[in-house]
Amino acid sequence: MQIPLGRFVSFDYVAPEPRKAQAFYSTLFGWTSQQYVAPLAMTDAPQSAHWLPLLQTPNAHESASKAKLLGGTMLREPYKKDGRGKQAITLDPTGNPIALWEPMQVNADKHWTGSPGAICWAELYTKSPTAAGAFYKQLGGFTETKTIVADDTPYHLYERDGLPRAGARRPMPDMPCGWFAWVRVDNVDRIVGHAFRLGAKVTRAPMDMCHGSRMALLRDPFGAALGLIGGPIG
Repeated sequence: MQIPLGRFVSFDYVAPEPRKAQAFYSTLFGWTSQQYVAPLAMTDAPQSAHWLPLLQTPNAHESASKAKLLGGTMLREPYKKDGRGKQAITLDPTGNPIALWEPMQVNADKHWTGSPGAICWAELYTKSPTAAGAFYKQLGGFTETKTIVADDTPYHLYERDGLPRAGARRPMPDMPCGWFAWVRVDNVDRIVGHAFRLGAKVTRAPMDMCHGSRMALLRDPFGAALGLIGGPIG
């Protein structure tokens, strides 16, 4: 079995208060089987709530070694996870955690598609997108395309196998640095209102985008970033 490199296949949500986080996301999106992971008990690991993307690799040990050579800081060496594969966790050179995931079984490449309630994009907010890009291009075998988005901000698109896999940029106002998930929804305005009533902070109100979609940005009640989008993502 050949495990393809360079796919962001999922996210873990790392939560100091997992039951409260699970209740929030279950109420907001109807999630019933999402995994919530306790913060790592290590000095360099973020202890606040955050998203942990799973970057697929054919060999977690080799990717962990490569991450170190590229300037990453290992938070956890490769270990067996839930009988589903091996995982290592590293900080990239700009201080953002990411999991290196070697699955026992390879799933179909869904390319961030799915029905409302599904995660549909991975994005990195970092104050050093150039340094982050140098790390991820070598670690995940990505090519990088730069474009200019709103407010004349450079956007770094990571691609693999001819498909967009993730993006990176400097943080928008009131948003934390780090990886976070975008979730596809059927009605952005309705979900934003629901999230606000559940204790989330709206950092960017719903707005239309040039390619026909509508988006909003939130910080959940625990401080983690969250993107909402309705319609096409690109």
